[in-house]
Amino acid sequence: MAELSMIQLWDDTRRFVMRELALLLPLGFATFGLATLIVSLVAPRHQDAAATSLEPWMLWMIPAAALMLIGYLATSRIVLQPGISVAEAIDGAVRLLPRAIGTLLLLIAAMTVMILLTALVTGLLANALGLNQVGAVTMMVVALLPPLLWLSVRLAVLWPVLADRGEGVRDTLSRTMGLTRGHMLMIATLIFVTGMMYLVMTAAVELAGGSVLLLVARLLSSPETGPVLVSILMAAFNTVYLIFWSVMLTSLYRRIARR
Repeated sequence: MAELSMIQLWDDTRRFVMRELALLLPLGFATFGLATLIVSLVAPRHQDAAATSLEPWMLWMIPAAALMLIGYLATSRIVLQPGISVAEAIDGAVRLLPRAIGTLLLLIAAMTVMILLTALVTGLLANALGLNQVGAVTMMVVALLPPLLWLSVRLAVLWPVLADRGEGVRDTLSRTMGLTRGHMLMIATLIFVTGMMYLVMTAAVELAGGSVLLLVARLLSSPETGPVLVSILMAAFNTVYLIFWSVMLTSLYRRIARR
């Protein structure tokens, strides 16, 4: 397990990103960055209770999700295939996109069934215990957390596996589950630590950089451009973060695949 230390993974990721920055940045901005920007610009600023239903702006999530998948697959291909160009990486990712979408849809369907069953069971239990709606929802969330966390850990290297092997949905899921078996604690720790880092850095960038951009927009007598500038800033930040995260997951895949 020492071979899978987070320090080594971080060092591998940092060295690779710095060495291949000229390839990764254009790819990241064209996929991760554009996807983040699309969502931030079209999503309503303030959600209310009625926003839980399907709305026209949600259609933009489809191209955004496709761009994210292409970003993950293309980045993984750059890590796994030395000397590959950005165009070749994107071309390979686009070819794998139908399988990636099929895998994603299967996972969404499985999670939907799990959520519905959990909602039914916890709803009946909450009714028997006399809990109100808030208590019932809290019980459902608590019941859903363990299986969802387990699934996220076991599927952590899903896109690197698909980018490397190019297999069908069932084989990709089976191979991913097999590779992560025995490494759950390390992967869970990696996800938790990087997740906390992301939250802290996001808050810092949005608070510091976002405040400055909003102030600049007001000084230029164009306050309506402030939120757009903040969206661009956060898209750039997410691009850099997701590049690191994708490279790190692919480095993790490469290590456990060799064991």
